[in-house]
Amino acid sequence: MRLLALPAVLAGSALLLTACLDVDADITVNSDATATGNMTVAISSEFSGLLGLASGNDLVDQIEQGTLDGAEGVDDLACSPVDREGAVAMNCTFENQAFEEADDLWNIYAGDNGTVTFVTTSGEEVTEEDASLLGDLDFNFGGYDLSVEMPGTITSVEGTNVEQTSDTTFRVQAGLDENFDVVVTSDTGSGGFPTSLIIVLIIAALGIAALVLYFTRRAKKDNGDDTPAIGTEPGPAN
Repeated sequence: MRLLALPAVLAGSALLLTACLDVDADITVNSDATATGNMTVAISSEFSGLLGLASGNDLVDQIEQGTLDGAEGVDDLACSPVDREGAVAMNCTFENQAFEEADDLWNIYAGDNGTVTFVTTSGEEVTEEDASLLGDLDFNFGGYDLSVEMPGTITSVEGTNVEQTSDTTFRVQAGLDENFDVVVTSDTGSGGFPTSLIIVLIIAALGIAALVLYFTRRAKKDNGDDTPAIGTEPGPAN
């Protein structure tokens, strides 16, 4: 899914790509480096009018008909138009989807060491010179808001505009005038017991073994005190 390529095709320039795009997504990353979730993509009404898109239906129809050259992959998702004030918008859902293309909005990779890495970066930043070419059009529309749940405990968070919100979740928020570059790594959540738990279990097992050995030796000693020595007769009973 080339989400970033879509506005570029619609607009024909990197300027509109970063000036009109709003992306809100909720993503659950699986242990096999696929993802399930949904996202809403919106284009400012000021810009969508220039592009001949009167509604979210127009946007979805062109994607389904394959008339948006360069939007390959988006048509693999289940997209439907949604109402969004001041924008032409659609919502797309995905299930167990791989995000491996270089120009995806985000990429997810499985590591050889039982890890999963989520990577996302912003597009080109709108410059004052570029903005002046479009006069008084509003460049404050939208931004990026990604909420992501990783398959296991997060072990590394790098980049800007990213906040870890729990042991397994993080959020990326950025305006259209901000550049961001985010790399988050977690374990797969299926790589076995945590090291601390393994240590506790080993200590517990050793403790149980020591107790068993202690009581076994004590039982043998107690039995030995009541057993006559070999070659002797038991004393007469009183």
